[in-house]
Amino acid sequence: MKKTLSLAFLFLIEISAFAAKKQQIPEWVLNLESVFPAEHFITKEGIGKTQDEARLNALSEISFFFDTKVNSIKEAHYNALETEDANGKSFKTQKELQTSTRLNSNIHLNSVEFEKPWKDKKKKEWHCLCYIKRENLWNQYDTELSLSKDDFLNFLKKAESCEEPFAKITLLETALEKGIIFLDKLSYAEFLSEKLTNEKYNATLQKLSKVPGFIYDVKSQNPVYIEVTEDQGKAVYSAVLKALTDSGFQVTSEKKNAGFTAKVNVNLENYLDDEIYVYSPSVQIDFSGKNGSLYVYSKNFDKIKVYTENLGKKKCITAIVNEINTTLEKNFTNERKVIIK
Repeated sequence: MKKTLSLAFLFLIEISAFAAKKQQIPEWVLNLESVFPAEHFITKEGIGKTQDEARLNALSEISFFFDTKVNSIKEAHYNALETEDANGKSFKTQKELQTSTRLNSNIHLNSVEFEKPWKDKKKKEWHCLCYIKRENLWNQYDTELSLSKDDFLNFLKKAESCEEPFAKITLLETALEKGIIFLDKLSYAEFLSEKLTNEKYNATLQKLSKVPGFIYDVKSQNPVYIEVTEDQGKAVYSAVLKALTDSGFQVTSEKKNAGFTAKVNVNLENYLDDEIYVYSPSVQIDFSGKNGSLYVYSKNFDKIKVYTENLGKKKCITAIVNEINTTLEKNFTNERKVIIK
């Protein structure tokens, strides 16, 4: 009888020990959503042969998750900006702006917390859970996002109150650049909390979505008339036309319909030196509005020596066209923004 009771007692001890071991499994392992609901937490689990390895793997997982998800949200916002008007005109955001702002990984990684690591003895591996409280991180990040929003709205406000078309276009384009930087940051905040982000920034996002259309409207209402003093087969004219249209401007063949004029002064000054024609070519482009000159671009070229006038003119025009093709659009865009700022 005593032997039977002893066996029963040992059996109960073993059952209790087994139950105790089973209870040591963390609740987050058994039911993650109930402990860390996705609406309020971002969680990632790391697995490794040691606690440190599991912890590092968890950090790596959550960092990769951030970058992937936020970039996906960014892409959706960029696509929303690339809309079309009634005539099928597409408003494209410049690709270099899409990568202008990188995620501030220090912000979210410094906000990571960890649950106590747990070892799966059967598989001989450690499990570590890291998590971030969405609202806490959103509140930290909101200060930076608000500054970016204000920067965008400041340029938009200046553009809305500006009456001179050239300055208005430049201010709108600068506002769009600032807006895309804001959009990058907004994507990060939206990932942390879509609800909080929409509540505070949806109105600003709606304003940003209209900026490409505003730019297109002002440029459409103020096309450019191009005048070229000397050309060869419309080569110079075509180069200036391309630079302007690549900058988003429209060109008209009727001066009376123009909002702007691009006067291209081509100088092919030359002299004869011992039967050799020596050219000193130069070009000046005066971009003006109804109230006068707005932007001047000029370039003096090295001397060109040839035996015939026709060849000299051809080489001069080629040099001028190459210069316009390689530098005018970029110079024109950058100089306008320097003037405005």
